[in-house]
Amino acid sequence: MANSSISAAQAKPKKPRPDFALFAHASGRWAKKIRQKLHYFGSWKTDPKGDVANTLWLDQKDDLLAGRSPVTPGIGVTIRDLCNRVLTAKQHQLDAGDIGQRTFADYKTTTDLIVAAFGKTRRVDDLRTEDFEMFRAALAKTRKAVALGNAVVRVRVVFK
Repeated sequence: MANSSISAAQAKPKKPRPDFALFAHASGRWAKKIRQKLHYFGSWKTDPKGDVANTLWLDQKDDLLAGRSPVTPGIGVTIRDLCNRVLTAKQHQLDAGDIGQRTFADYKTTTDLIVAAFGKTRRVDDLRTEDFEMFRAALAKTRKAVALGNAVVRVRVVFK
């Protein structure tokens, strides 16, 4: 019994290169401990050099380090999708004469700020109250009361 665990431990691959962020877990997968929790990035048996695992790690890194669930591509509405839909609707209103060019430009600026603050690939359903509090605080640093109120109203329109 002891010999089988020793041979399994010896069969684990070493890090493919010194800057490789993952380690070979005894379960046969590449892993990384983040916020006291292990996260797995594929089998080291099928990916001995860790290329696929490293790509997956880099894709999920920002979300995992921030304590969020990683974004699954193709599932859920992203910030980019939301902002594009809003701008398309506002473009139709502009074309119909319902809003002016200045109002449309304000919405474009607002959506650009939202994308810069939250990231274009972040899912809308992953946003939390704390995210909006930090976003409002960042807006308040560069705006006075009336301009801040106007920006908050436009952000609310985008998320409705």
